[in-house]
Amino acid sequence: MKKIILIAAGVILTVSGLAQIKLGLQVTGTLASADVKSKYDINFDKGIAGLPGVSAIVQYDMGRHTSLRTGITYLQQGTELKFSFDEFGSTTTTTKLNYLQVPVQAIYGVNAGGSRLYAGVGGYGAYGLSGHVKNTLWFHTDDGGYEITEKLKAFDKLEDDGGDLEKFDYGMIGLAGVELKNGLYFEAGYQQGLANISRDKEDTYKNKGVQFTIGYFFK
Repeated sequence: MKKIILIAAGVILTVSGLAQIKLGLQVTGTLASADVKSKYDINFDKGIAGLPGVSAIVQYDMGRHTSLRTGITYLQQGTELKFSFDEFGSTTTTTKLNYLQVPVQAIYGVNAGGSRLYAGVGGYGAYGLSGHVKNTLWFHTDDGGYEITEKLKAFDKLEDDGGDLEKFDYGMIGLAGVELKNGLYFEAGYQQGLANISRDKEDTYKNKGVQFTIGYFFK
């Protein structure tokens, strides 16, 4: 482990000596959803949740066109799943997950009229800090109906009355944006989880979302 840390430190110091380092902050809004498949072949109606995120960014400008970006991000993911039992009732499951995420992206940019247009691809690793799964069951009756609601800790195991989701996640990121001369930048991107975070591997749950970001690089 010590050797790995020393090698990583050496790489960072070497890159830092060759590159122009920029520090930034950004806020992100995610139109979050998930790829969900049940072993019982349930056809869910999926909803999209608008969820926030905030990041501290480090960008290494390697040359005129290429950059390497990383940092640390607090990001929320989640979705809403609905299923109807015809005349008997319906169920709604709302999932909200809080992650600490580390992205790594390769950026290619060109100057255009005092601004910089760029696009990038990369990946991320994330760790689930907390979250909940809220299940709401609605049963129809002759006099109207009644509702039963339960709220579970998302990352606890099923046998512990939890949501049975794994804490570790990873996936791919694509983005495109424009950076203004004053350091302000605007981005649109897409994030697709590759990890099935369901503990029951007969089921599938993969995070995904469209992202819109406003950020600023300090000069």
